[in-house]
Amino acid sequence: MLKTTVIGGILFLVPFGILLLVLHEVLLLALLIVDPIASLFPKDDYWGISLAVTLAVLLILVVCFVAGLAARHAAFSGVSA
Repeated sequence: MLKTTVIGGILFLVPFGILLLVLHEVLLLALLIVDPIASLFPKDDYWGISLAVTLAVLLILVVCFVAGLAARHAAFSGVSA
């Protein structure tokens, strides 16, 4: 019983860890893109969140939204698995 519990926990946590690693890399890539834009504004931060991080998260959300629109479009309906 202990063995199955440990294996089940690993099978649950490994994909979660991989997801966190991928999200971290996506955030770092988005920060590289928005840093030049964020440097044009003052360096103030609110609640410990800088403007660059806020812009990076907004960029990720916009890309996800556009990908969702493309997935729903008829031209891309055959592309998804």
